[in-house]
Amino acid sequence: MVQLTPEQMAQLQQMPPEQRSQIEQKLAAQEGGAGVPQQPQECIFCKIVKGEVPSKIVAQNADCIAFLDIQPKSPGHTVIVTKEHKGMSTELSESQKASVQMMTESLAKNMMTGLKATGYITINPNGVSAGQVMPHYAVHIIPTYGQAPDLPVMSILQPAKVPEFIMDSISSALQGGGRPAQASAPAPEPKKDGFYF
Repeated sequence: MVQLTPEQMAQLQQMPPEQRSQIEQKLAAQEGGAGVPQQPQECIFCKIVKGEVPSKIVAQNADCIAFLDIQPKSPGHTVIVTKEHKGMSTELSESQKASVQMMTESLAKNMMTGLKATGYITINPNGVSAGQVMPHYAVHIIPTYGQAPDLPVMSILQPAKVPEFIMDSISSALQGGGRPAQASAPAPEPKKDGFYF
């Protein structure tokens, strides 16, 4: 199985058994390479789409459904999932991508007017290493309230100094040229006020 940090292991142990089992299966599959996609009948999001698991649905269309998160990061935290079981955004058809985007924008507007949110964050992690907990594509829309940042979202976007030769290698790889060179960047120092930007 993929090696987890002690913090990640502690978080995993605190999860409900079904969710923990799904994550452990996904991690075990990743160790062997491409991984084995989880079957839709085991997926909690697929069960929500089918109405087998109760949820507070706030919107739906032909391609996706939106419901309130049961462990919200803030009041109004909403999850949009595709009705068809898809693991990552790269697996979506163009019409599915358009449906998710239209629903995201519509719900964000509703959060600003109906919930009086002052902002919102959209997060759509793709893959376990990016923080994707369920192996079903999802977009989280998290409303924010007030003038200062509500959520430590910038902590996942901490800037790091990367040597120029690594940047060149990464640039080449992203353009289809090959595998980037590896480098470990030092963790950035927070500024005086605690923020990284």
